[in-house]
Amino acid sequence: MDDKTMQAWRKFLDPDLLRTNLISASLFLTGWELLRECVIEQPKGFFVVVHGDLSEDRQTYREEILCRDKSPFLASLAWFHEQGAVDDDDLTLVDLLYKYRCEIAHELPAIVMSDQEIDIPLFGRLVGLVDKIDRWWIREIECAINPLANGQAPYDVPDSEIHSGRMIVLSMMLQIATGDEEQANVWKNMLPEAGERPTWDAS
Repeated sequence: MDDKTMQAWRKFLDPDLLRTNLISASLFLTGWELLRECVIEQPKGFFVVVHGDLSEDRQTYREEILCRDKSPFLASLAWFHEQGAVDDDDLTLVDLLYKYRCEIAHELPAIVMSDQEIDIPLFGRLVGLVDKIDRWWIREIECAINPLANGQAPYDVPDSEIHSGRMIVLSMMLQIATGDEEQANVWKNMLPEAGERPTWDAS
């Protein structure tokens, strides 16, 4: 057995390393699904939810979003790009994230049996992209619907105080993936007491 094969077996048979890689892989796959949700569901909800009609075939949704691509994800992403919420670099990143997601989903046994590690910095970039899209949505769409929050104009609220539920979940996942569980617990302390409202939470 050559050194590379022996190293792979040592990695696979180390419970801590195996557990870490499997957790990181599951976090990345979950993060990708949350990115898809972020991109697809927000414009879909905005254009489709009219008088309780949740049909995906509503004319406005087709004309504004689905006409751009056969894939609802790519069509919605193109809409965000046209609105200025994401740029060309973000589109390149999405392509990279998708390819890596497919690699994890289809080659997980090979990954955990090799000297590879899950790309946590790439997961961090995924989290940053979701943050960017959700903050844009809150400022540009939610603000148009509800221009004031707790008496403060959302455009005056710093990015550090704008959190969707999805952003909080992904940030906690990233901190867990990097081993910073203590920092992940900080989010618990940010939750308002019963009956209170966050400074600006559009989740």
